[in-house]
Amino acid sequence: MAQGVTPTAGAIRQRLVTLPLSFEGQRAYLGAASMHSSELKLCVIGLGNMGRNHVRALGESTRAALVGVSDPSGPARERCPLPRGARAYADWRRMLERERPDGVVVAVPAERHVEVATGALERGAHALVEKPIATTEAGARALMSAASTHGRRLMIGHIERFNPAVRELSRQLATGSAGRIVQLLARRHSPYRARVDHVGVAIDLATHDLELMHFLTGSRVSRAHAETRRVSPHTREDMMCGLLRFESGEIGLLDVSWMAPTKRRELSVVAERARFDVDYLAQTLLVTRGDEARTIPVERAEPLRGELDAFIDCVVHDTPPPVGADEGLEALRVAIVLAESGAAGERG
Repeated sequence: MAQGVTPTAGAIRQRLVTLPLSFEGQRAYLGAASMHSSELKLCVIGLGNMGRNHVRALGESTRAALVGVSDPSGPARERCPLPRGARAYADWRRMLERERPDGVVVAVPAERHVEVATGALERGAHALVEKPIATTEAGARALMSAASTHGRRLMIGHIERFNPAVRELSRQLATGSAGRIVQLLARRHSPYRARVDHVGVAIDLATHDLELMHFLTGSRVSRAHAETRRVSPHTREDMMCGLLRFESGEIGLLDVSWMAPTKRRELSVVAERARFDVDYLAQTLLVTRGDEARTIPVERAEPLRGELDAFIDCVVHDTPPPVGADEGLEALRVAIVLAESGAAGERG
C-alpha cells in the first residue's frame, strides 16, 4: 500500500534561515558595505571523493581563499593536493579555532553531518553540507535549528540543481510553451563500491532526483511507494524502484541502483505538449514535440563550481541559499518513506 508523506510546514521553496547576519568579529555585510568575496575564508571538512573535489574547485577559485582542510585519516590528508596557504588538520575543531573561516564545506559521511555542521555553525561559520542533509528527520531539524539560533546560512549540496542542462530545462518549462508537467522519470545508476553501511540507495542516491522533482514541479510528494532489493554485503537496499504522486497531480518514477556496470544519470520530464530528456553527465537536453526532436544548446560548466559560487554569494550578500535546509529535509523525508516502504515489502 502506498505510504503518505506528511507535509512540512510552509511551502517547499520557503527558506528557514533568513535572519540578518552579524559576523561577530568578522567583516559584516551591512547596507552598502559588503564583504568582498576575495576576502572570504573557507575550509573543507572531510577528504573523501567529494571533499577532494571541493578542495580542487576552491583551490582554483578566485572568489574565496581555501585556508584549511581536515580529515582524521593521515593517508587522506597526504593524497589531497592543497593550494598555497592552505593547511591540513586531523581535527576539524582545531582547524576552525585556528583558521576562523567564514564558511565551511561539510563533506564527511552523512551520519556525521549533524555533529560536524552544528559545530561549525556554533563557531560562527556558514555551512554548505553535502547531501543528504542528515540521515534522520530529527537530525535535519536539529541542524536547521542550530543555523537559525546562530544566525548562519545553511546550504545543502544538491549539486544537480547547478547542472547547466537542468537550468536550461527549468528555463524551458518556465516559458509555459510545453504546458504543465504530468510525469517525471529519473534513472540514477552507479557501479558498486564498498560504502559505509549507514544508508541505502534511497537516501544516498535518490535524494538527488527527489529534490529536483520537488523543484521542477513546485510541489511536494503526497504518496510514495517503493520496491527494493539487496544483493551485496551491504545491509541496506542496493536498488530501488519508486513511485510518487505529487500534491499537484504529477507522477514520479525513480530507478536507482549502485549495482550497475556503468554510471547513468538521466531525467525525463513529460509535459502536456512536449517531452524533455536530460543527460546529467553529458549535460545535454533533448526536446520532443510531436514527431520532431531537437537538441537544445547547453553551455557546459562544472556543476560543483556553480554550487560553490552560489554558497559564496549567499554568504557575501546575506541572501538565502538557492538550495536551503527545507529542500534538503523534504528530499530526505520522502527518501526515508521510500526506504521504509521497500523494507516492508522485502519483509512481507
